[in-house]
Amino acid sequence: MPNGQSRTDDEGLPESELRQVEETWHRLVLRQATLTEEAIFVTATEAGHSIHLDRPDLVLSAVTKLDFT
Repeated sequence: MPNGQSRTDDEGLPESELRQVEETWHRLVLRQATLTEEAIFVTATEAGHSIHLDRPDLVLSAVTKLDFT
């Protein structure tokens, strides 16, 4: 590997690039939460991509807080 970087995922991205992608994604998600004053950013700890299955309590809590008026 160039520059002494190690590969750490199935796509073969160097670890430094993986960190950069993750940091960029996180910044963009946080910025989305500022697009409206009604937005609430929630981090679903201990959940994967299927948040509704991994943390149904968070989904239920978020839905019950919605104001449909």
